[in-house]
Amino acid sequence: MAGGSLSNVNDIDKTVLSAASSMKPFLLAGKSAKQYGLENAGKAYILYNASPNAIDLDLSKNTGKFNVKVLNTRNGKVLKEEKINGGAIVKLNKVAAGDEVLIINKI
Repeated sequence: MAGGSLSNVNDIDKTVLSAASSMKPFLLAGKSAKQYGLENAGKAYILYNASPNAIDLDLSKNTGKFNVKVLNTRNGKVLKEEKINGGAIVKLNKVAAGDEVLIINKI
């Protein structure tokens, strides 16, 4: 039997967590290796970035504001939180070396 662990993640919007079970995989704009995404298009996204590059997220068909939380994959701590505008391809730069998870939800 295989085992696994999940960091203790606090301060995540409960609507994003409940939406996670219905999210579908999608290809990120620019499609860099070691970058993966799940989406509930226009509402919520969970992105994983193991590359040294920024993620380009295509929000061109989704107007409005989105909240972004960048999490450390080892301890679940929030490294950065910011608001972004939809309606364009948004560049989400790396915050630190190593893997990151980005939790994005429409405000």
